Amino acid sequence: MAIKILQLKAHKRIVLKAIRKYGTGPEHNYQHYLYMGEKGCRPVFVHFGKHMGVLALRGRKGTWHTFDEVIAPAKIRQKIFIDFVNFAIGHDKAKKVVVETRENLRKSVMKKAKNEFHFPRINYSLHWPLFKIKGFDENIPGKNWKKIRNLRNRLYRFHKVRIVSSRSLKKSQLKELVKRWVRKRALRDRAEIGKYIKLIDNNFKGCDYARSILVDGKPATISAGWRIPNSKKAYSAIGILDYSADGLGETAYIDELSYLKKMKFHEVNLGGSDAPMLFFKKKFRPHKTYKTVVYSIMPPKKKKTAKK
Repeated sequence: MAIKILQLKAHKRIVLKAIRKYGTGPEHNYQHYLYMGEKGCRPVFVHFGKHMGVLALRGRKGTWHTFDEVIAPAKIRQKIFIDFVNFAIGHDKAKKVVVETRENLRKSVMKKAKNEFHFPRINYSLHWPLFKIKGFDENIPGKNWKKIRNLRNRLYRFHKVRIVSSRSLKKSQLKELVKRWVRKRALRDRAEIGKYIKLIDNNFKGCDYARSILVDGKPATISAGWRIPNSKKAYSAIGILDYSADGLGETAYIDELSYLKKMKFHEVNLGGSDAPMLFFKKKFRPHKTYKTVVYSIMPPKKKKTAKK
């Protein structure tokens, strides 16, 4: 099986065809990977032929990154994943491959390839809440929703609130919103500001929806996402707010879930979350949560030779 590194921009048709055929992950999105590319880190598709491969970022300093499942039939994903790491480390001489997978895949790969690679400790883990949309009522009636309902009502009571398509707003206003948000976020979000600016510059290309709340005439949120390939599920990929008023996050989620219900989605993936963000998302009573781990895979450690 000949393995090739394809630049995303130059081989758009091949990549899109692979995603349409075997894509299953929330981050299996062509534009999403383009936005993550930056100086010294190119978005690529490691092509295994027959519409199979891995979406990745190839760094010039010997570091590769990939964030979602292999694009291939389920029964051979693990094999292709190991072949991909072998290719990056063996052929491309990568110093490390930073990946995000389910924990069971990491354990399985460690068992199968313990002599081929070195596995440092897990960097961090993320929790992904899944929300069934069918029974969602945008009026959020009942005692279980009372706190969220009160926050939304208070926002509307003390401010002039309007919800519009983010695409209808000035790009300069949206960029200022991103900058306000990033200043109050963790270092990981600050490092990724470039992809959000690219998303705005490209008028949310790659997203199936993008919505913003205007508070007193000023953009205060961006909620955007897309359909997960080969499913009736949506991925809530972008959630940005400037924290200028209480209840903004709750109101943005109510609107997003209502909109996705109208779009006939069955389920929404609320995105990878650290502990504080998971606590917030659990307010919306997801029916299920799964966990991913972010870790590195490196060339095997050289054995120390015994001194004579």
